[in-house]
Amino acid sequence: MAKYLFPKGHRTNVGRKASLETRQKMSSTHKELGHGKWMQGRNHSEEQKQKISASMKKYKMTLEHRKHISQSRLGKPLSTEHCQALSEAQKRMGTVPPSRRGTVPWNYCGATLLQEQIRKSFEYRQWRSNVFTRDDFTCQKCGARGNKLHAHHKKPFAKILKEYNITTFTQALACAELWNINNGETLCGDTCHRMIKCLRL
Repeated sequence: MAKYLFPKGHRTNVGRKASLETRQKMSSTHKELGHGKWMQGRNHSEEQKQKISASMKKYKMTLEHRKHISQSRLGKPLSTEHCQALSEAQKRMGTVPPSRRGTVPWNYCGATLLQEQIRKSFEYRQWRSNVFTRDDFTCQKCGARGNKLHAHHKKPFAKILKEYNITTFTQALACAELWNINNGETLCGDTCHRMIKCLRL
């Protein structure tokens, strides 16, 4: 039998014993929803998601574990939705430059490379410089000056691209809202900007 690096169950519950009341609640939930469906219709909070993500990052599947998963899936037919998703992924990968195909994930949506191209352009560097100059190189949230600064988009950069259906760099250059400095503000990168990006998730 394959040995797994992932622990069976949650380590946080090791050595703990649930109370009779808790066991009764768990039992009634399983009877109502069915085993393994206790989270059906529920959503984790953002704090819970971050804790789960942080706890799972330290685990890595061994080669033996990956081989076991691969063998367990052999011979199983894919659903129509799964086949369509794979087909669309292959079409998207066809738009990726050959030099980047080894580094782009399978679920690449096409916007990543365009955003990278825009952010490396002269026009974008000029936009950042104009935002910094207008704000006197001062964070607009905490008032810090001279730290590592970021030019933050009040209206998300990706949202603008999606709203105007921008798929090429030429279309991006023609979009006035994308280069409007009133949509930008200066933030310190290590604290204020990171905090705003976390709130958007």
